[in-house]
Amino acid sequence: MSKPMQLFQQLSVQLLNLQRQRYTAIDYVMMHVPSSFSAVPEERNIIQRQLLGEPAMSLLEFEQNLGSISKDPRLLGVILYMRGVAMSVADIQTVRDAILRLRDTGKRALAYSARYSTADYYMASACDEILM
Repeated sequence: MSKPMQLFQQLSVQLLNLQRQRYTAIDYVMMHVPSSFSAVPEERNIIQRQLLGEPAMSLLEFEQNLGSISKDPRLLGVILYMRGVAMSVADIQTVRDAILRLRDTGKRALAYSARYSTADYYMASACDEILM
């Protein structure tokens, strides 16, 4: 690589690092918990995405998102926005276990809903705080 290219690359990396230092830490991430999950992510081609929109979050993606939140040092935790669940007991238990794994890493989990059914409250009981 030529000398001017190396200088340009070093300068661009330094500018990016300065830009990253300006941003403060993100406190919490808000996740909308869908009323039901599919087990695995649904694949949609570009035409289906244009007509039907993005597919709903799957249970696997929910667990992966909580896993990535637990690994991010900038985040303090997650706010789970629930709007009523209509899923099986096994799926509710899986969501609850994923929340507990997140809390085991030291991150906080907050549950928020306008109203709680028994299933909602069972899921929210894994969180640090339950807000209404």
